Amino acid sequence: YLLIGFFGNQMLNSTIEEKENRTIEMLLTTVQSTSLIAGKILSLILLAFIQTLVIMLPILLIYFLAAPHLQLPGLDLGYIAFNPLRIGLSAAIFVLSFLLFTGLLVGIGAAMPTAKEASQWFGFVVVLIFGPLYGITAFISYPDSPFVQFLTLFPLTSPIPLMLRNAYGNLPLTEALLGIAILAVSAVIMLLLSVRIFRYGAMQYDSKISFSALRAKRNR
Repeated sequence: YLLIGFFGNQMLNSTIEEKENRTIEMLLTTVQSTSLIAGKILSLILLAFIQTLVIMLPILLIYFLAAPHLQLPGLDLGYIAFNPLRIGLSAAIFVLSFLLFTGLLVGIGAAMPTAKEASQWFGFVVVLIFGPLYGITAFISYPDSPFVQFLTLFPLTSPIPLMLRNAYGNLPLTEALLGIAILAVSAVIMLLLSVRIFRYGAMQYDSKISFSALRAKRNR
């Protein structure tokens, strides 16, 4: 949730700022819109990975170096159960969720004329990610309820339920694979839609692009 919210906002700001200061005009004269968006998303994933390492590695290094001198409690990893399958599922869920919401934010940034209007939609995206946290007790106590099933499989709310239930151990493998498949299809559709919105809306500065206008431009 934190990584998607933080770095997703960077993607939204990057897209809308390039649009507002007319930098996008120069970029699109030399780079195709598909390549530009793919480069943005890949660079953002790498940036998230690098910044996570920059934050975590010094903490771990200081702990292991200073623990004997400061009498800090030992870090016993013997009680942690390393399940490669669960770890792999969580990694797939995170990457696909990141791609889905990043594509959604790119589309919002390309469709909105100003950063002020785009920020309002970013709040709505954050609600979609954060909202399922209010049902955390239901994910643990009532995993088979229709409410939990809907939040787990609906792509715009599924990242948190899928990862929490996977970590807790009450997410069946078939349901996990179904959720990952839905996320993968949704991410591909969202990225393709974002490319199309970006292609037609990146240089529309006076008003936001509508789906009716997008369909009209597609039929031309």
